[in-house]
Amino acid sequence: MHGFEKSGIRLNTFYKKLFVPVLVLGICFRILLPFVLGKNPRQGDGDEYFRYAYHLYHSGIYSDEIEQPVHSTAGKMPGTSLLIYAAALIFGVDSALLILPNIFFSCMILFLIFLFIRKIELDSFLTLVLFSAFSFIPVIDFYSGQFYPEIPATFFSLWGFYLVYEFSVNRNFSFWIFANFSFAIACFFRPELAFTGIVVSAVSLLENSSLREKIKTAIVFPVCLIVLLTPWTIRNIISTGNASPMGENFFIENLQGGTRPERCAQGLYSWLNTWHFKEKHVKMVAWDFPGADLDALPPYAFSLPGEKSRLKSLQEGEYNCEKDFRLKTISVEKMNADYLKHFLILPLKRSFFLLFRVERYDTFASTSIPTWALSFGWLILAIWSGLLCLGCLFAGLVLWKNNFWIKAVLATIITRLLFFAWFYHVESRYMLIFLPLYLMVVIVFILQQYDNHRSPEKSR
Repeated sequence: MHGFEKSGIRLNTFYKKLFVPVLVLGICFRILLPFVLGKNPRQGDGDEYFRYAYHLYHSGIYSDEIEQPVHSTAGKMPGTSLLIYAAALIFGVDSALLILPNIFFSCMILFLIFLFIRKIELDSFLTLVLFSAFSFIPVIDFYSGQFYPEIPATFFSLWGFYLVYEFSVNRNFSFWIFANFSFAIACFFRPELAFTGIVVSAVSLLENSSLREKIKTAIVFPVCLIVLLTPWTIRNIISTGNASPMGENFFIENLQGGTRPERCAQGLYSWLNTWHFKEKHVKMVAWDFPGADLDALPPYAFSLPGEKSRLKSLQEGEYNCEKDFRLKTISVEKMNADYLKHFLILPLKRSFFLLFRVERYDTFASTSIPTWALSFGWLILAIWSGLLCLGCLFAGLVLWKNNFWIKAVLATIITRLLFFAWFYHVESRYMLIFLPLYLMVVIVFILQQYDNHRSPEKSR
């Protein structure tokens, strides 16, 4: 029914012995990587996550406000800040070791891949090569040195899919329950990962099973999410007067519209989505629109007559919700002028950059590392992530028929890609969350080929 059987493959024991040393060396590499790069953990969004932890440590208030006295807010989901806070309780709030939780989850991602290979008993030369490459070409792991939520979000998403795989093989319902809990926990780091549990549950409804079984599998994720979000939502209602179950971040406000002046960004991101398809475009405008150099933007950013002058008038003075609404009006005019560009061509371009490009090397540049070395390193990262993505897509197309796990993985990846390509903005880290999952799919494809080769009657 689900397209998996216990493999029973026993391949070269010589290769099997090499996996543990590669795992150990890969973990050591991940522990050292953030300190070698020497990046400031509070760079970019990391400063906001740290600010929540800082106020929790000193005053017990969950807040991102800068000026004293601070008041409770719920701008971001608390997962990352609570990890920083927990480390601060042990090492002190000013310690360089506050990044240890991220490093731990980075190592656990590698360990999960190792567990998966052991689970399916595929100790082949090709699998060893892929595992070694994943161990020492750490695309997503470059974020382990910053207070970013992508590393723990990647771990809990991957752990959830690992348990879904176990469920596909063993039909033990406890695996399904724990998988959905893991998907729900991932939402505390990246709230849009709620799509993962929703999509996997929806795919389960397409399986050839009884109505009772369909209902039983479909309701698990909503129950898990409600159970985990209820205390957080109650806290928000009591402390801020706003439920904000998924946080007052840009994800929610892009759908609902902002209310706080510093959070009004619906119009800004709507205008950005009328032309941008590269990550650098976001950084040129979104982080500081009043201070952005509009003359440095590419010509295709302005498609309406007099658009640039209208935008420059919005840069004068403080940016507020009224100006954001006017920016939204400009974006609507641009969309109405060219539907094909804004609803097909641009999303396709953004999809390409989300899948096959990694963040530019200068984002993590360190003064101790030559620019040429960083450029070469980022070329290797881009090639590796692109190959994994292509391998995943190819394997998925070959294996998806009558295979619940592959269907769930592909549907989740496609849904996430559609959301960020059509409704959000391009940052490669959003899709890199699923990079280890690409590797899992490729490994399953290799397993299938070995099975077919050793048991030809199974492939007929």
